[in-house]
Amino acid sequence: MRYIHLILISLLFTQCNHEEKQQKTTPQQQEINPNSIEAIEQEILDNPESPNVYLKRADYFARKAKFGKAIDDINRALTITPNVPEINFQKAELLFNKAGKDINPLLYDQAEIYLNKTLELDSTNTHADILMAKIKIIKKEDDLALKYLNNALRISPTLSEPYLLKGILYLDHGNLQLAQSSFQTAVEMDATSYDANAELGYIYTLDTNETGLIYLDAAAQIDTTMIEPWRNKGLLLRNLGRPKEAIESFQHILQIDSTFEEAYYNIGVCYIDSYRDNAPQQVRDTIVRGAINYFKKALELNPNYVLALYNLGYSYEFSGNRDSALIYYKRAIDIEPDFELVNEALRRF
Repeated sequence: MRYIHLILISLLFTQCNHEEKQQKTTPQQQEINPNSIEAIEQEILDNPESPNVYLKRADYFARKAKFGKAIDDINRALTITPNVPEINFQKAELLFNKAGKDINPLLYDQAEIYLNKTLELDSTNTHADILMAKIKIIKKEDDLALKYLNNALRISPTLSEPYLLKGILYLDHGNLQLAQSSFQTAVEMDATSYDANAELGYIYTLDTNETGLIYLDAAAQIDTTMIEPWRNKGLLLRNLGRPKEAIESFQHILQIDSTFEEAYYNIGVCYIDSYRDNAPQQVRDTIVRGAINYFKKALELNPNYVLALYNLGYSYEFSGNRDSALIYYKRAIDIEPDFELVNEALRRF
């Protein structure tokens, strides 16, 4: 990798002593990061006819989500070498990302043009097949999406992403068996895939199957910043009748994002789930107070959270505080007049 050095040379005066003269004549070199925009632009000045320098700057802009500038540089590279499959694919990928960022569906059509060009030049480009499938999924052209995914797998049967995307398609169509099978294969092809583990865990959650905990834990370890696996793990544990463990999962969410209102609500529900008539009175009172506390925290973040309003009213009613219960039931019914559970509760007053 080539470095550019800036050498600062000080003027020397004859009246200066030897030590001062030595200090001033020592070159002060400052290295420029070869991946900096300054270094890249110097490369462009040195090699203006090379497509590689424009691709390098396009990559720099793409990593900063400056997709418009990146596309400009890809266009420069395409002007020099228009029939390189990978460059056509890179432009399609940039258009795809810009379409998502700008919420501009028309850019998906433009991306398809360059994907078709890519596949015309290289029919074995599985990246182009997969990106084309994503565009078809967005456009709700599911049959065409499956065609491109199957073509990618015909070329490279061990790819994980096509199986993941097929699973998502099957899930959207309500075919849980095929979705589970596809997600399972995606995990087998790449055990480090966050999405594949998270989706497979979610499928098991829908079936209240304890096996889902394995994949949700794996997803949570792969990407520690994500809330989804902890949420689904908490819901699965709750449905499995393990409210204390479920609370731990929801509390972990709050360590990631303390403003996630649903986590507070779900903890409140878990308190209710842990209530036992044969428990000591002190324990029962503590559980009800805990539920009330967490429902209130959810409402602090979202005053119109109807389920939290209902459950808060129910908790107050259960504890014998009918006046407070009525307040929250009425707030819930004002927001959602057809909420049958609230209407049923109001008929008790």
